[in-house]
Amino acid sequence: KSDTKSSYSNWGQTTAHLFAPGDTIYSTFLNNGYASMSGTSMATPLVAGAAALVLQSANAAGKSLSTADLKNLLLTTVDQLPAFTALCTSGGRLNIAKAVAAL
Repeated sequence: KSDTKSSYSNWGQTTAHLFAPGDTIYSTFLNNGYASMSGTSMATPLVAGAAALVLQSANAAGKSLSTADLKNLLLTTVDQLPAFTALCTSGGRLNIAKAVAAL
């Protein structure tokens, strides 16, 4: 929503690779329900899902990506944002559409 680091975000210019949305994410919840939640536990599945989507898209296009290729693709297709420049290695926020389009 605001393209800024949340107070609970993990970060590190040499230890964190990218940022992903994790604030007020509408997701599945207990007893077949849905709820809005925030936290790194909400951002992590977005990155995992992005990786799966990119791999499936590559496969559908007859391409094969190694783990290193996948990581590089996700990191080089982030949206570069000034707020994240000094906070992670890529300097940006996950952009799934860019990653798929770059295949």
